[in-house]
Amino acid sequence: MTYICTLIRPEYTGQAAQLLHYFSLGSLIQEKAWSQEAKNLVKKLIESSNRLKNFLIIPQQTYYLYRARGSSYLYSAWSITLYVLQRLYQEDFAILQAEAQFLAQQEIDEVLDINYFTGAQQAGEANVTN
Repeated sequence: MTYICTLIRPEYTGQAAQLLHYFSLGSLIQEKAWSQEAKNLVKKLIESSNRLKNFLIIPQQTYYLYRARGSSYLYSAWSITLYVLQRLYQEDFAILQAEAQFLAQQEIDEVLDINYFTGAQQAGEANVTN
């Protein structure tokens, strides 16, 4: 956790890398079930060098959003910024998270449909050759 906290410095890396660092931090804190001890450690490690107030909302929302959508989407995030994640109302974040889950499920359904179609097509070809 200490290493990830040292990476959370906007002056060192760009937006995409910072999202990845915040996602990693959110994942580590999630392992600790968002305990007060984990939150206090992160505050201690980051607060002195980070000007963001109430910054714990950023790793939390980054983790939940990209866990729902898929962490690979961190690399293509253009409109979701640390600033936006920190300032979203809970109601708006819930809508955004539900949309991410819906899109992820749609992609899974498309893959399942393709696999079903391919399997059915192969079964049909096998019946034709017999």
